[in-house]
Formats: sequence, structure tokens, C-alpha cells
Amino acid sequence: MPGPPVRRPYGTAAPQAKPGIRTRIPREVQWNAPTLDQLWADQKESHAKALASFTEGALKFDGVESRLAWHGEAWRWTLELNLPALDLGGKEADQMSMAYIVPRPETPEVAVPLSPAFLEAIPMRRINRFVREPIRSARQAVEMHWGLFTPSAQTEVDHLLDLFKRKHKWLHQVKAEAEG
Repeated sequence: MPGPPVRRPYGTAAPQAKPGIRTRIPREVQWNAPTLDQLWADQKESHAKALASFTEGALKFDGVESRLAWHGEAWRWTLELNLPALDLGGKEADQMSMAYIVPRPETPEVAVPLSPAFLEAIPMRRINRFVREPIRSARQAVEMHWGLFTPSAQTEVDHLLDLFKRKHKWLHQVKAEAEG
């Protein structure tokens, strides 16, 4: 049985949502960019720690920058990790996109665009199963494979950062070959 009604001072009403209108989560509003804290706020604690750890580790690589961008209804506000200073001599821009962190509350993902040339260059047998299986089953769109990962533990973040390190090194090698 509910308790006694709450008495409020005269002139103040209890906050009520209008019927049929729900409050919007900051990551769902296209017109107002959320902060990183607001993006991580809806995550489970394990996912929030893993995504923050991955972001922190990825930003330690030389030249990697992050920015928040709206990516439509599917990804909404997403944290992009890019190598903007890297000019690959007319190569596609997605090859300079290192990763996209999609902070969905139900299943947060780290999406990594992988070119066919990069996939041929990495030793698949040396890569951990957490990274290898999503790469093998990666969807392909416009000659780019998209590895989707959902890290929830620090060991998974470490394996994902290993892939990030390999891609970073490979992109710098491609740049050196293009220049020389």
C-alpha cells in the first residue's frame, strides 16, 4: 500500500512528464552534441570502463585525434578516432579513419574500418580470437570491411589496441611507400 501523499509548498507542483512525450537521452539529440561523460553515462559500468580505456589508449598513438560526430539514426553521436595529418596520396578517406566508438547503451561497439590491403598484411594467426573472429565475419561495404567489437574487459581492450597499433603502423608504412 502506498504511503501518505507528499505535501509540497504552495505553488510548486510535482514534476510530471507530458503523456506521450519522453525525455531524450543526450546521445539521441542530433542538434546538441553531448559531452564524453554524457556518452558514457548510459553504459554498463564494465562497458564504460572498457570504452574509456580504449579511447585513452588509442589517443596515445602519434597523430590520432578524436571528434564527436553525428552518424544518423543507427550510430547517432559517435566518437571518431582519426589520423587527419596522414596524407596517403589520394587514398580513400576511410583508410585514415582508425575507429568509431558507438556508445549504444544495449550493445556499445567499436567499429574498425579495415581495407583489403590491410587484411592481407596482418598475420591472422597471431591475432587473439576476440579480434580475429569479428574480422573474419566482418561485413563489407564499398571495398571496406567493418570489424565490430564489444569490449567489456581490460584484456579485450588490450587485444583491440593491438589491432589499432597494427593498423596505425601499417598506415604509416603505406605513407612512407607513397612518399619514397
